[in-house]
Amino acid sequence: MPFEILNNLKALLFELTIAPIVQYKQPYHIIDKHIQLVVDRLNDIEGVETIASCHGHLSGHIEAPYVYFKAPVDIATHLHKHLWTTTQFTPIYWTIQGQYNLECELCFLLRSPPYERAYHHCISRLWHFGYQRRELNQSMAQLAKEIQVASETLKDKTIDNSKINNGVFL
Repeated sequence: MPFEILNNLKALLFELTIAPIVQYKQPYHIIDKHIQLVVDRLNDIEGVETIASCHGHLSGHIEAPYVYFKAPVDIATHLHKHLWTTTQFTPIYWTIQGQYNLECELCFLLRSPPYERAYHHCISRLWHFGYQRRELNQSMAQLAKEIQVASETLKDKTIDNSKINNGVFL
């Protein structure tokens, strides 16, 4: 227990002191390390293209974790259904929302409403993005695994549909 408290304090100090400097010096096209796996899993899905992402920041450019991406509606719907059914009863759940970009193209935003709420309140932001940073990172690692599972079921569904369309019935 004391070791965990020390690790959490270390994470909080890092997020308050060093992380903003790293963030400031990092070029925009570099993906934040804790959301990298989520971005990679999304980009592995045929037809999905990530546009922007952030793993959540306590200070500097303060932001809740998100991934903004383009995808066909059926793929985004499949991802949302899978993520919603697997995370809706957990303390940290993830959703996908559609929104139009400046070119009037439908894009999607993968986000966590609990982290969005924490982002708006200083004490909650200190707790979730600093002191409990490890929990946030674990949540994103679990999110990447769920996206991988959704991707595999999507591939299976696509294969089954192509067999039906080609006259091959199971």
